[in-house]
Amino acid sequence: MKWRCAVDKDKYLAKIKKLMRLARGTSNPAEAASAMAKVQAFMREYGLSEADVDLSEVKECSSAGAPSDAVKVPGWVADLSTLVCRAFGVNCYFTQVWRSHAFKRVVKFYGPGERAEIAAYAFDVLGRQLRQARKEYQHKYCKRCKRATAVARADQFCEGWVSGAYYAVHKFEISPQEQSLMERYHLHLRQERGMGDMDTRKAKACRGDNDASWAGYEQGKNARLHHGVNGGTQEPLVIGR
Repeated sequence: MKWRCAVDKDKYLAKIKKLMRLARGTSNPAEAASAMAKVQAFMREYGLSEADVDLSEVKECSSAGAPSDAVKVPGWVADLSTLVCRAFGVNCYFTQVWRSHAFKRVVKFYGPGERAEIAAYAFDVLGRQLRQARKEYQHKYCKRCKRATAVARADQFCEGWVSGAYYAVHKFEISPQEQSLMERYHLHLRQERGMGDMDTRKAKACRGDNDASWAGYEQGKNARLHHGVNGGTQEPLVIGR
């Protein structure tokens, strides 16, 4: 079946999942058998498989942007995405979107339920904090540096910052079933969407790099997240130890 749009597919998947919940939840064998027969009929009619139904439990949500649009992704940007995945029990991949006459980097988070949306929000919040901290560090400590040294120090600072924030984050424990589901979704991304491995670049060594990294680490430990996915309260999210 050729889908007119993704909304159509989502609508039919929702029908199938509703019937599957009915089949699993009823204590009436005849009702369960009837629901499963309808599930199978819908799958045949709409050209859907059990894998399609299972993978539809995984939701994707894109970040608004990324702290860097450099051609080669800085290691600290990749590390920040890993930190967020660890904190919210999701996975992610990097891609680009066309905005304002240029390609901009975004991070697509994916996972069960609403966790991907929360993770994307968290990535944007932490990314803004990190960009601001980087800017302030460069203004204070890199005024008289050559450009290459200033960039290297700032990158070292950012790597340290993410390490500090990583230390403050609780790992979200996911169930074996969720882990298996996300692994299958990862395979789906590779096979169906051509997702490949990503190359990153580490911060270059430079004069003062250890001091820069340590300064970032100390600041990163103070990273904070707040609720606000839907414009709500500013109460901090629980990510610290």
